[in-house]
Amino acid sequence: MKHILYTIAFLCISNMANSQQAIKPLITKHTATWCPSCGTWGWNAMKQLVTDLHGSDATVMALHFSGNLENDLNKTLASNFPSVGQPVFMADGVDLDFTSSSWEAKLEDLKTQIATNTASINKFEINSAEYAVDADTGDEIQVTIDYDINNLPVGEYSIGIYLVRDNIISSQSGQSGDVAHLKILDVALTEEPFGTAISNLQGEISITYDVLSDEGLTEYLGQEVVTILWDKVGESYTSITTNSSLIEEKTLSSLSESLKDANLYNVYQNRSGDIQFEAISNTQMNGELVSIYSVTGRKLDTQSIVNGKAIFHQGLLNGKGLYLVRVESNSHAKTLKVLVK
Repeated sequence: MKHILYTIAFLCISNMANSQQAIKPLITKHTATWCPSCGTWGWNAMKQLVTDLHGSDATVMALHFSGNLENDLNKTLASNFPSVGQPVFMADGVDLDFTSSSWEAKLEDLKTQIATNTASINKFEINSAEYAVDADTGDEIQVTIDYDINNLPVGEYSIGIYLVRDNIISSQSGQSGDVAHLKILDVALTEEPFGTAISNLQGEISITYDVLSDEGLTEYLGQEVVTILWDKVGESYTSITTNSSLIEEKTLSSLSESLKDANLYNVYQNRSGDIQFEAISNTQMNGELVSIYSVTGRKLDTQSIVNGKAIFHQGLLNGKGLYLVRVESNSHAKTLKVLVK
């Protein structure tokens, strides 16, 4: 299995008023794969919530407390927001009272409420999500968070970091056959379900999470990292604000100059059907290695760059589909996607 290092940096360090941003609520759907209503009107409501609000205005998450997609983390977070029945939609633990006949109108009310909410927090966001292949440390996700919550009252705060995944295929009562589920809470990167406690109003925490998936790289590319700032009140946790970011194909910030700028090279399928890597204009690349991988992470070939080019002949490939092309310079690497038609 390929060794993979993901580095996810969170940057939120300014105290200036103009660095503040609107608080993003946590919207949860309490659901189960055996629940018929979760797969009919609840299914439609979830899709519309994600389309209208997720990312820029809120974080939307499905909590499977029972059924094929349940796990201990989902049940723990769901039990923090007590509810009766399913599906139940909540915003920061408050029941939105969605029903089969009312959810569309109440969603419009929710959107208006979020748009007019003036509550803000010092900058609290995911700045980047990066990875490098074949790291000596093995398969892990390494997370560093700088935070500044000086404008909040004194509280018992913690920061939870979670992997949230789209397109998880499973059955769903109310739907026909296996379907792709949205915003499934997968795992917590923090040891505790409600995150790592922070004792100061400004500082840094670092977390490393071992990747256990046999798929490695392809398991997490394009998936989502969600952060939640929790405030413990009694035995319960209240969501203060949230943020989310995709794990994208970026390389570590220490890349050599020849690899930093994506405009300095190109990879494409040429007229002969081969995959061609090409350094552009004045880029000095000669002798560096370029490798091509199947989407499952299997290396198909490695070549040296000669006169700014490397060509992988079609016979080396496994037919049509997505491939990963990795270019290396010294100890650094950049991975690109190319589609073979």
